[in-house]
Amino acid sequence: MEAEIKYLNVTEKHFLNHLKFLQSMNQIETNKPASLYFTTESEDDGKFHSYIILAVYNNLIHASTYLKTPFLVSSTYTRDTDKEAWLAYHKWISENTSFFQNLLNGLEDAGFNELKVLEPAYHSMINVIYDLKLKTKQQKDLQRDQIQLIYRY
Repeated sequence: MEAEIKYLNVTEKHFLNHLKFLQSMNQIETNKPASLYFTTESEDDGKFHSYIILAVYNNLIHASTYLKTPFLVSSTYTRDTDKEAWLAYHKWISENTSFFQNLLNGLEDAGFNELKVLEPAYHSMINVIYDLKLKTKQQKDLQRDQIQLIYRY
């Protein structure tokens, strides 16, 4: 299987140029649909300008890019209204730490220095439930944009 990459916004292609490691992600052992929301935050104004959605289903990853705020997408999700889904999602994250480590390693060449798994919560707020930081000796890389990840079924 090959990862299917769809560019819905050609101006955002550079976010996927260094994501060739998606090919190796096809070995993820899950048959549950999931979405990985990648948001890039500008250091200048702190606003979210774009995000990448990686939909994982049947070991196949579909990547898309949008110029929207991720909070508008995730704000309707609460653990109270779908507690079972939240528990399943939390379990998936805790059992697949190697997936996120590989994800972080794949982003290193793209210049990102941090990856966070975020939990959508009330009022469009998000709580960090998983945090990985690149260990690099090149301090200049630490000044580049951070990447955050929101995962939900």
